Amino acid sequence: MKSRVAGWLLLCAVTCTLMAAPAMAQYPGEQHFGDYDEHHAWRGAEWWHSNNPEWMYSHHPEWVVERRDWWWYDHQHHPDWFWAPFWGSYPLWTWGAPYGGAWHDYWWWHRYHPDWMYANHPEWAGPYGRWMRDDHGRHPEWFRSNYWRDHPRDWANPNREFWHREDGRFNNYLHEHPERRSMPSGEKHAGGARGPEHAGGARGPKHAGGPERGAHPGGGHPNEASRGHTQHAAHPEQHRASHPAARGASGGGSKKK
Repeated sequence: MKSRVAGWLLLCAVTCTLMAAPAMAQYPGEQHFGDYDEHHAWRGAEWWHSNNPEWMYSHHPEWVVERRDWWWYDHQHHPDWFWAPFWGSYPLWTWGAPYGGAWHDYWWWHRYHPDWMYANHPEWAGPYGRWMRDDHGRHPEWFRSNYWRDHPRDWANPNREFWHREDGRFNNYLHEHPERRSMPSGEKHAGGARGPEHAGGARGPKHAGGPERGAHPGGGHPNEASRGHTQHAAHPEQHRASHPAARGASGGGSKKK
């Protein structure tokens, strides 16, 4: 009898763990993204965002591209943090197009009209390897334009080469602008966790496209949006997630040297 009760308790524990997993997995990259501070203590991306956001945005944009609530708010209040070459090539806050009389950002387009996005603005997918890997697996026909012939990716791991190239661009920039060099600690910067399996993070289920994909209004080819008609407009309120109160440029944790 006791063994049967123990078995039921174990089954309940396993079930509860599995039920909790999706909530824990919204940003699985966060448990890997991070670097050592000046006291040689490992700090995750959340800590760096609170204590030295400018260093994080410049040295590790891959930690934040999935965190739309972070970069949208921070760019509005601290545009000077976004000086790295990555942000010049990928100004995420400007990406979007009108549809149905309203402006929608690129996350909305990827969720509801991904075929149109890949046909008209394939560059919007650039920093999001998981999008491309999943979408290419389901719809390889979306990736047959000249853009993808000119910008080939490893569809099994689209992030690896992308972030390797961005690392190179950033290092070249620092070589040309040594005044921008700033390390969070006295040691040589280790590069954090910009590994191929972690770069880009993972998007939560409500942003992944879900069952809406494949049932695009208008056949997935909106007639109000065009490649030449992208505008920078106010971000929808629902995308402005709650954010910590205004903080200084380097928080109050590690000091830049």
